[in-house]
This record gives sequence, structure tokens and C-alpha cells, in this order.
Amino acid sequence: MSQDPILELALLGTERGAQRPSGPLPGEGLAARFVAQLRQSPEPTAALALLRSIAAAGVCARAGFVPPRLDAVATPAPFTETRRAAPIEPLETVLSNGTTRLLHEVFTRMASSGLRIPGPLLRRALDLGARNAALREPLLPVLGERGLWLATQHEGWRYARGQGAGADEETLWSFGALAQRVAVLAHQRETDPAGARARLMADYAQLPPDERAALLGALKTGLSLADEDDLQPLLAERAREPRRAAMALLATLPQSAYSQRMHARLAPLLTRSRGLLGKRWSIEPPLSADDSWKADGLVAEKPKNSPWGDRAWLLLELVAHTAPAWWSEHTGLSPAELVKWAAKTDWAAALMEGWYQAVLECPAKDWPQALHAHAPAKMLDDPRRERLLALLDIQEREAHWSPLLKDDQRFAALTGMVLAGCPVGQPGPGLSRPFSDALVAQLVRLHAAAALQTNYLLMHHLAELCCVLHIDGLAPLLALARGNASQQPLSQPLQQALQAVQCRLALPGWTR
Repeated sequence: MSQDPILELALLGTERGAQRPSGPLPGEGLAARFVAQLRQSPEPTAALALLRSIAAAGVCARAGFVPPRLDAVATPAPFTETRRAAPIEPLETVLSNGTTRLLHEVFTRMASSGLRIPGPLLRRALDLGARNAALREPLLPVLGERGLWLATQHEGWRYARGQGAGADEETLWSFGALAQRVAVLAHQRETDPAGARARLMADYAQLPPDERAALLGALKTGLSLADEDDLQPLLAERAREPRRAAMALLATLPQSAYSQRMHARLAPLLTRSRGLLGKRWSIEPPLSADDSWKADGLVAEKPKNSPWGDRAWLLLELVAHTAPAWWSEHTGLSPAELVKWAAKTDWAAALMEGWYQAVLECPAKDWPQALHAHAPAKMLDDPRRERLLALLDIQEREAHWSPLLKDDQRFAALTGMVLAGCPVGQPGPGLSRPFSDALVAQLVRLHAAAALQTNYLLMHHLAELCCVLHIDGLAPLLALARGNASQQPLSQPLQQALQAVQCRLALPGWTR
């Protein structure tokens, strides 16, 4: 029990404890005597006496607070910077007004050019990383030794602690940002898959659900049946995301016991019969779910306010957690043929939604293209189709986008599709030069026709769009700063877009 009688009585409750606190007083001196007098003064209730004592003690504590001496703060050793400082003026503008995409590109280019953030801008950069987790991975390499030391002096900057140039994998695993720990695990999986899995399992119980799911995703590298024994117990996870991550990994292994059970559940639902036009497949959802579903992480009871019927929900659950490749292996049909077949069944919506979810979780050759091209519009909305497009290579995506380039009514929607299909920090080539030039030409034409600033959706996307366009074709966009005398001053979105263009054009000069 606490040695503080006031705290002890507050924990017990005034009705269960003594009517007046007794025992040694907390502290000594005038403050302690003052609180003691309050304790002994007559009050209508014991609860009121307790509250007055707590209030008085709190005031005394604040009044007597002595801040730590400044000379107690550790003084850093002289910093040995291995990178040269970037120029302050252009970088300060980017830190103040840049979008996430622009900042990500600037930090990445700085890292490859051997630059670091200069001292006067370190606090602002560290604050950006604290507010925006998407910037932490490219930001850490350009903080320099001074920035990494500074991160140890503020709790809000803890994401950057232990990230010095000499930080080994153990340090990164213990103190690094989530993206760095995922990278450590994926790198170790390339040479020591068992050791990487053991490292994750050792810390797994202490991790929050979102980190569990992200780190489990790193096990896709070098995934094999050797991982099955550690993944199987995770199907009982209460948190949805790590449970789904474990299910996806096991579904990717066709010989795993989990995959075999899922196949055994689905196969009886599919039947093949001979008709006038030859053999045809049909499907009937299960009538009910047995107790084994819960053991495999499947949710047999549909969510409240779900639009699905009971049987449709059961079918969706089975399809969503089975590797899409199984369907072609079982039926002999291609993904495109399966989607066309499913669209004609009574359970088309459940099949399309289940396949969509499965494709996002498991590698599925030709499935994103099949769903995007052949799923009925009423069953897969535009955001889902854009997520499918993001799984394709850039040439395939541009082929789907190109017909919209000359459609003024849908051009703003096209810019949103382009941004969704080019996630921030996505590795690999960006937009091709011809497609990027076509986008630029359309923007310049709309601006000349005074149709750019009046399009709210397009203006909302403009600054971000300027950060995904091919850097060698940006110069024509500088014409957006010029206009006739009747036009209003440049709007804030247009100013931000032009700043992005100017910064990207200037980057090669100061990151060289």
C-alpha cells in the first residue's frame, strides 16, 4: 500500500477507509503542516476533506517546483559530419510549403548526393518527421550527426534515435522507425529466413497490432513451409490486421495445412455439369459455418449493418482468404475467363469482392488485369479499380489512363487516378515521358482557356501531380504563372504547384 495516506485513502475510498487520513505526512515543512491542518479541520464529509487536502498538496507542489539546472544537460561532443550541408534558402522553402511527395523526392535526392539538412533547419525537419510517418524513411539519412543527436533531446523525435551512420541492424531493429525495422527483417530473410522469423517472434507479443501486420509482411521474402508452425498460432489473433497478414502468408503457401483446409472448403461448392454448350461450372455458397472456421481466423458472422446476405458473406470470407491461383488450378480457366463466368452467376458480387480482397493480399498473376477489365462496374467501384491498377506496371496503367487524356469532363478524375496509381515513395520508374508530356500539354491548354482555376478537383490535385510528372518535361508548366490582365492573382493551389515545379527543376543544381 502507498506510504502517502492521502493517496491510500483515495484508492480505498472514503467510505471504506478511515474517516480521516492518518499516518506519516507526505514531505515536511510548512506545506506538510498546512495539509495536516486541513485534514483535521471539521468538514461535512470525509470526501470533501480528502479533496481539499489533495487540492492544497497540488498547489504546494506546483509552487515549490524547482526546474533542473541547465548545466545538468549533456553537452554533445564535436560533430564529425560525413555529408555536406544543403543550401538553406531552397530547402527552407520546401520544408515550409512542400507536399509530402515533393519532400520525399527532395530528401531522397539529397541522400543520393551526399547532402544533409543544415543546422538551422533541423528542428523543422524533425518536426515534419514527427507529424508525417511517410517522410521518416527518406529523412533519416539526411539528418546528419547533429540532427541524430538532437533527436535524443526531445521525446517527440524519438523515431530518429539510434540512426547514426554506423548503426547496425540490431540498433535499427531496437530503435529504428517501422519502415527501417521492416527493411531489417526483409534483408535478414534473404540470407537467414529462420533467424529473421525468430527475431520477429521474440518481440511479437510486445508490438502493437499495426506493427505486427507490417512486420509480418516482411516474411514474404523467403517465405516457405518452414514458417508455417510460427504462423499458424497467429490465426487466433484478436486484432484483424495481423490476423489477415498471417492468413495471407499461409494462403500464399499452397501446401500449407491452412491452404489445404481452405481448398477443401471451397472445392465442394463448385460443381461442373454438361449442358448444351458444353461443360459449365456453377457455385453454391455454404449453408453454414462449422467451429473450424474460427480456428482459421475466418469470421462466420457477418458484421452489423452489412449489405451481404448470410450465405453471400460466408462465400466472400472463403474467397477473400484463398490464393486466387487456386481457382485456375482447380477449374482450368484463366483469370479473365473466371471473372466473366462469375459475372453471370447469382453470387457475382460476393465473388468479385472476395477476389478483389485476395488479390491485394496474395501474389496473383493476371488477376488484377482481369478484375479491372471484366468485373461489372456495379460490383467494383472506381477506388477498387485504382488499387488494382496500382498492382500493374506503369505501362499497363498508362494504357488504361490514356483514353481519358482528351476528355475534359474526366481529366480531373484522371489526375486522381494517376496519383492513386503512383504511391508516395513507390520504387521503380515513374510516368513515361510521352504520357507525362501529354498531361502537361493538357494542363497548359486548360490554363490558356481559363478552365484550370475554376476546376476545384483538378486544382486540389495540381501540386501533387506536378511531383509525379517526368522531371525533364516540367518546363512548359512555368507558363501557368503567366496570364492576361483580366485574370485574378494566382490562387494558393496554383502557387504551390508552381513552387513544386521550380523546386524540381532546380534540384539537379543543388543536389549535384
